[in-house]
Amino acid sequence: MEYSHVLIILACLLILDLLFLAVMLWRYPHWTKFIKLQRLQKQLLQGNPLIAASIVDLCITMNDFHPSRNPKLYVGMQNNLGLAYSELQTGNRATNLARAIDCYQEALRFQTAKAEPYYYGEIQINLGLAYYRMPTGDRIANLTKAIACYQEALRFWTAKTKPQKCAAVHHNLGLAYYSLPTGDRIANLTQAIKHYQEALRFRTVQRAPLDYALTQNNLGLVYAKLPTGDRATNLNQAITCYQEALRIWTAKDAPFNYARVVSNIGFAYHSMPTGNRTTNLNLAIACYKDSLRFWTVNNAPFAYAEVYNKLGIAYYDMPTGDQATNLNRAISCYQESLLFWKPKTTPLDYALVQNNLGLVYAKLPTGDQATNLSRAITCYQEALRFWTTETDPYFCRLVNRNLANLYFLKEDWQMAFEIYQIAIKAGERLYQAGLSPESKTAEIVDDADTYRHAAFAAARWGKPTEALLILEQGKTRLLSETLRLGTPRPAEVPDEIWAAFEHAGSLVRILEPSRGAAVLSEMNDLVESYKTREQLLRSANATLDAAIERVRIYAPDFLQSIDITTIRSLIPDEQTVFIAFCITDKGCISLIVYRSPDQDVQAVEVLNFTRTRLRHIFQHKDSNGKVIGGWLKSYNRFLDKGDFDEWKQTMDNTLKWLGQNLCQNISQALPQSIKKIVFLPSSELFLFPLHAALLSPTQRLCDYYQISYAPSLDVLAHVQKRMIPGMIPDLYAVINPEEDSDLVFTPIEGMAIARLFANSQVVKGQEGTKQSVLTGIRGHTYVHFSCHGHYHWDDPTKSALIVADGHLTLADLQREIALTAKTCLVTLSACETGIIDTAKGSAEEYVGIPAGFMIAGVPCVLNSLWSVPDLSTSLLMERFYQNHLEGGMDFAAALREAQLWLRKINVQEVEQYVEQCYQRSGQTDIILYDYLRRYRSLAKENPNLCPYAHPYYWAAFIISGTPRHISIDSWGQSK
Repeated sequence: MEYSHVLIILACLLILDLLFLAVMLWRYPHWTKFIKLQRLQKQLLQGNPLIAASIVDLCITMNDFHPSRNPKLYVGMQNNLGLAYSELQTGNRATNLARAIDCYQEALRFQTAKAEPYYYGEIQINLGLAYYRMPTGDRIANLTKAIACYQEALRFWTAKTKPQKCAAVHHNLGLAYYSLPTGDRIANLTQAIKHYQEALRFRTVQRAPLDYALTQNNLGLVYAKLPTGDRATNLNQAITCYQEALRIWTAKDAPFNYARVVSNIGFAYHSMPTGNRTTNLNLAIACYKDSLRFWTVNNAPFAYAEVYNKLGIAYYDMPTGDQATNLNRAISCYQESLLFWKPKTTPLDYALVQNNLGLVYAKLPTGDQATNLSRAITCYQEALRFWTTETDPYFCRLVNRNLANLYFLKEDWQMAFEIYQIAIKAGERLYQAGLSPESKTAEIVDDADTYRHAAFAAARWGKPTEALLILEQGKTRLLSETLRLGTPRPAEVPDEIWAAFEHAGSLVRILEPSRGAAVLSEMNDLVESYKTREQLLRSANATLDAAIERVRIYAPDFLQSIDITTIRSLIPDEQTVFIAFCITDKGCISLIVYRSPDQDVQAVEVLNFTRTRLRHIFQHKDSNGKVIGGWLKSYNRFLDKGDFDEWKQTMDNTLKWLGQNLCQNISQALPQSIKKIVFLPSSELFLFPLHAALLSPTQRLCDYYQISYAPSLDVLAHVQKRMIPGMIPDLYAVINPEEDSDLVFTPIEGMAIARLFANSQVVKGQEGTKQSVLTGIRGHTYVHFSCHGHYHWDDPTKSALIVADGHLTLADLQREIALTAKTCLVTLSACETGIIDTAKGSAEEYVGIPAGFMIAGVPCVLNSLWSVPDLSTSLLMERFYQNHLEGGMDFAAALREAQLWLRKINVQEVEQYVEQCYQRSGQTDIILYDYLRRYRSLAKENPNLCPYAHPYYWAAFIISGTPRHISIDSWGQSK
């Protein structure tokens, strides 16, 4: 073809393009504006919010465009206008988003799913995002509408048809679940993680780099907020996600998004529980200031306000430098935020800053203190205008707790108590919304201090009975609920009434997460899944409550809420008292309960025994949170490095401190008629042998009193009902299932105890497999484990007794063991079987191996608080069973006498015992012979030596459970 012909063809094509453009401009006068609109929209989606105002102005000039002329273009214009209003950084935020919603809804009048399903789905997701961002109105309703829009979009945007669009929907569902203020918090955040991870299947660096960065940023936000698992691990995972986002969002290419991620990294450093606190906060402040290079008053006022709020929190938390200077910087930052976060436009953010301001004024050391406290109260009250128990129970609990803490510091006990009650009500709403043990545990941990402070305030207000009851309300919630479902049948209840109760209880069990989740997880609509499960649980619990009421017609006291009359009825005699501890940083109040209704609950104040000091004694940490001393550190050094002298010295110092600072005050307050104490410990006190506390250089608490322990009064009431008198004692014993040659006295102990029973089943060595034990222990009145055990600090449910083929864990006990009501005692002659969770959860929940057996139906457990030596343990156990079975002593009395006896036994008596063991072995056991030589040598050097006088050898063992007297006569003769 000649060159001239080519030119002619090109000229014709150009003329046709010009004619087409002329026709379009004549037919559609806004055509050029549409082209410009598309270009501006692209810039908006790339993260430039300044373009939003230009889009709004452009669309306003096109407002004469009628949908009848071209409905498709009209729908596009309304969608674009909605996007612009959603991103608009000027004017009233709520008004802008309301206009955006109107635009999307107007677009949906003409854009149906049938006509163009994919574009319909796009508008639905934009509408959902506007509802999600709405700062005013019913937050829960807005988020529910957002989720409904996203779910509607998923009808058309599937992984097969529109993978990137589908990823966008999952991303936004993650946003919605992350933000839900009600329901199961952990379940919501877990769903958010799942949605973001689903989005990342398609949002990769190669396919969709900008979307990849956005989802990684938001996934980081979820990990930073997750209340379960290791906190530092979660935050490091969050930082990893943020750093992934910064691979795409650089300061040069996406400055506004870069600022967002850097701000989030700052908050992760701010929240980090490990490392140097000051260093972490300075890193956070540097990140916040870096983000302010791009987020300015003019281009991003709301984001600017957010960063200043975070800066204020960082200065408030700064542990070094001049406190007043740091706090005044925090006030300045919060006031800067309030220039843009207003009650009408951003009420929830405004409330957040008011709460934070309240915290600063309450802590400010300069100026008139009364004025500062008055300002703090005003700030909290202002925040509570927007956060109620119904609309946002989490923040309602937070602010009311802060306000109550302020009155607590002022020692206005009545106001503190009344406001703590509001916080407790909000916390109860969150607890009841939890659909898993993990979710409920997270709420329990958050509420633990509130119950303690409320009880302390009630006691100081002069209401010790109310203090006791509210303290008990906050303890062993999950354990009590489990025990509630296994309550034994009262004799007078008819068969059909009891069958209805058991059926109702089974419905609740079926809906527990391990069972019900599998059924409901098949539902595609996750919101409906939660709602369905919540409705089923509420219905099941309502059915259970109705069944309980029918049982009460025949047994009025059946599963009644515990009151002071019920508590007194649990005390076996006039010589016994219950003592509960309420420990705060204002001091400790010991609440003493007597059997006689003529004696009021007695409050004994020990104001120098504080929560901070107790934690310091248990686990001494430096300013960076590193453990450098204390009871637990010394114990771990003993286990890891064999530092026995340090462990004994730490034990001596701790027991002396407990005696001087706590137990002496209690002993002095008790009448001389009191001989027996049931301790109801709190927090780290669960892990200390209070019975061994030194009252004088030579006398311990157990020298004066018989002592046992109970996790809570509610649990005590449940397990006490399970006791059935008149049963003939029989024994099931598991002896050294690992066949550890170091446990040379363990088989001797087991056989000696077995000889005290007319009927016994002894499982030795490799016979003691996990399955044989789980099956074999059922139906026996006494169960004895003589083996290794350990406590798992990182995951208490993995705490275990060591059997022949593995570990019999707390999780196994909770899941598989169902002992009969015959079982009256489980003895755990093993290491660390009495330790409960104080690190990962709340000590008040009593998460440990003893609780596993109580759930299985055991009213009393004998267990240990630390790793115990073999020989002294065997001597103690034999003496305990002799005292109980032959001497007719109850469990607590039998253990006390055995411990007093072991303390005073001299080395010659130990030598005789070892020699008897050696002779019974046929004089062939080399290890026994080594023991014999050692104790012979000690006896020659110092025949009056008492080798087991130190509490290391005897004080580890405690009785947990009912203090009721169980004499051998009421259980049948043993021989």
